Amino acid sequence: MAILKITDGSNNEIEVKGRMTFKISKVVDENGEESQVCLGQMATHKYFEEITKIETDRFKLENVEVIEETFGTNDFNILYDFEVNDFG
Repeated sequence: MAILKITDGSNNEIEVKGRMTFKISKVVDENGEESQVCLGQMATHKYFEEITKIETDRFKLENVEVIEETFGTNDFNILYDFEVNDFG
């Protein structure tokens, strides 16, 4: 597990243990215009009502929008699927 710094909707920065992965893909629209989309997943025990930023030692993802949360009866972690509007 890694240390993740999560910024919530109230601008509080909270450190948690968890895992995060993301991918950046090229998307071509119907007009042939190319853009990039960044989608990812994060797993941690703590529940967040809203997530706006995720930071690790290597990455800083801002303007995070959670699009799905997954819970399980025997799972310790909550899985967050997210989209990022500002990455680099």
